[in-house]
Amino acid sequence: MFIHATLDLPLPVASAVARLYPALGRHRLDELSSDAYAAGLATLTRVGPFGDTAGLSKTVRLELLDPLPVDAGVRLQLRWVATGATGQLFPALDADLDIIAVDEQRCALSIKAVYTPPLGAAGAGLDRLVLHRAARATMRSLLRGLRRSLTDPSPAAPPADRSRPGPVRFLQSAPTPP
Repeated sequence: MFIHATLDLPLPVASAVARLYPALGRHRLDELSSDAYAAGLATLTRVGPFGDTAGLSKTVRLELLDPLPVDAGVRLQLRWVATGATGQLFPALDADLDIIAVDEQRCALSIKAVYTPPLGAAGAGLDRLVLHRAARATMRSLLRGLRRSLTDPSPAAPPADRSRPGPVRFLQSAPTPP
């Protein structure tokens, strides 16, 4: 399945990219990834067939490639896999996370992710019913967490624009063939 979501940041792209590198160095993306996965899992357990069953995997292994310059910004390629005894019950997710200039004062944070539901045909059916909603909640949480991290990178940083942030927008597009 494919998910494409984006949100705007009240920062010039150069500022957002400059703040991304320290966040990566502090392993902030690992923390955001775990939080986002937990948010998606919470959605899954709330609406899914498993109920509030103990032992569902919440830990993810995050693999990152070095950031690449693209267009007027940067792309971070990542893979995120559930770990633990029940890890195979959850899809692995491969994604491109982009920070791209919108104009001189704003940029967009975008994620294009693809995952294959586990459990073959049964998993595809569950995806249509439930898992896709959990995946969208996970992507929303990740983008919102990154927005917080990039707009308020540290308590000592000067405050960013405090206006109400825009929503995460999900786009209906399919991946481009290679």
